[in-house]
Amino acid sequence: MALTVGETQSGANSLDPSWRSEGEGPGESAVHLVVDHGQRDRDSIEPDRVWRIAKSIFDIEVGLILLFCTCLIGMAIALLILVTEGRPIFFRQERIGLNGRPFRIFKFRTMKKDAEECLLHDPDLYARYVANNFKFAEDDDPRVTRIGRFLRRTSLDELPQILNVLKRDMSIVGPRPVVAEELAHYEPFVRELVSIRPGLTGYWQANGRSTVNYPHRAIMELDYVRTGDGVTDFEILLKTIGAVLSSRGAW
Repeated sequence: MALTVGETQSGANSLDPSWRSEGEGPGESAVHLVVDHGQRDRDSIEPDRVWRIAKSIFDIEVGLILLFCTCLIGMAIALLILVTEGRPIFFRQERIGLNGRPFRIFKFRTMKKDAEECLLHDPDLYARYVANNFKFAEDDDPRVTRIGRFLRRTSLDELPQILNVLKRDMSIVGPRPVVAEELAHYEPFVRELVSIRPGLTGYWQANGRSTVNYPHRAIMELDYVRTGDGVTDFEILLKTIGAVLSSRGAW
């Protein structure tokens, strides 16, 4: 299945929110995104003010509950990393947040200490990383530690992002935060993407994550921005539990 992106005869973009098969072979699907600008004018991309307030309250309350429930697990993981791999315990990386403001995302460190340098100074490794949508294929990242693979498989490396939620950098549910280089995949709809806070989990995260590549990921995330509500968030949270327990797409 693929979603085609193209222009109308008049040259203006038009939105077809459905997934349309092009009849191409596996791995040959042409996918792109189109938007009806008239519809965007009629339906503001700004979430309703009441929904914003309710979502913020939900984020803080659930964030505090998650912090309380996972603090002992987090302390155990931090101690394990410290004993086996040494410092630093946390991995920090700049991501793009609300209104395009960058922020530092927190994760438990799952890679070797010089992971970023290894990536940037190895052209072949970096090329593989970019070609695979800013990640490596399963078990193909030489920078990941043995403990790190376990943390990624169980999604426990994401626990420190609860702090990002409480700092209001992130929401519980929303598009997953991206690095600046990934914004090109959301053109010309970057403004829509950053109109809400990125999420600890989201539609893409709960529906395959690493098994779903661009531009399908962009379509999924933008669809949430345009249509997400409380019911959608609840459904995503339920799907996230299943995805975490099955380790689907986690690497």
